[in-house]
Amino acid sequence: MGSATSLSFPGNDFGVDGATGDFSGISQGDTGSIDDFDLSGPINFDVGGFSFVIDTVTVVLQTDAFLLLEGSGTASAAGFDDTGVLFSISGNANGELSAFSAGVTAIPVPGALLLMGSALGLLGLRRRR
Repeated sequence: MGSATSLSFPGNDFGVDGATGDFSGISQGDTGSIDDFDLSGPINFDVGGFSFVIDTVTVVLQTDAFLLLEGSGTASAAGFDDTGVLFSISGNANGELSAFSAGVTAIPVPGALLLMGSALGLLGLRRRR
């Protein structure tokens, strides 16, 4: 794994051990499909009615025994707006996908403060008139 440049998945299938949070509708025992990919991405996979596209991929840790990837992309499902998500995928030397997690991306704190400050500034301008 220390020199791997891509990952392949026999049959392109994987099984779900469990899901929580926004993805709790994905049940233990569900089967998903994942495309083989280069470590630079993109990564596409589907599970439990959700489709995920990881556009940016960063290799966080790569040794002979372990691989950790992080990235960002989009989750989509019928009846839901496409949502930005952050991803983490790890694998081990046994060739098993050890863990996958995804979380909704949030506005970074500086961006949120800028938006809030802009709104407060507009309120301040309004009072002076």
